[in-house]
Amino acid sequence: MMRIVTDLTEATENDLNGEFDQPDEAGIGLAEVLRPRVEGRDTEWDRASLLEHTGIDGRRFDQFVTGRLDLTDKTDIEDLANVLHVLDIQWEEAERAVAVSLGTSLGGRREASGPAMPMAARSEPGTPEEDVTRELYADQSEIDRSSNGARVEIAAYLAELRSALDDLG
Repeated sequence: MMRIVTDLTEATENDLNGEFDQPDEAGIGLAEVLRPRVEGRDTEWDRASLLEHTGIDGRRFDQFVTGRLDLTDKTDIEDLANVLHVLDIQWEEAERAVAVSLGTSLGGRREASGPAMPMAARSEPGTPEEDVTRELYADQSEIDRSSNGARVEIAAYLAELRSALDDLG
């Protein structure tokens, strides 16, 4: 049984102590939670109205309804939080479904691998800082795809998602 962890620091410390168990791949994932709420005749939201209301990209939403999440860089957390909030999916249901989907997602823990040196970057106006940083350090890091690396990132993802949902009220 998975222990609920909602604090990023606690999640990291627990993982390093081996207290966070990666969810089994079997179970109800995000796709199975989202599809019934947006597909069919009796649903409150259809895909188009949900996308318009949340302002998220259709490709990103398609990734959610197929259970593919960004485990490594977590660039989809704000959008996922918005969808979960609008669909009024309770944390207990969302946490388990997201954990199951993360358990099958590609990625892991990003670790620095290059030499330390000063760097500078230029970017297009309006480019998010996270994108600039990711591109700047792309050749200076490696992804730890081990089960241990994935466990740390799953705990961090869930903690950040919970925080984003809390911020939405």
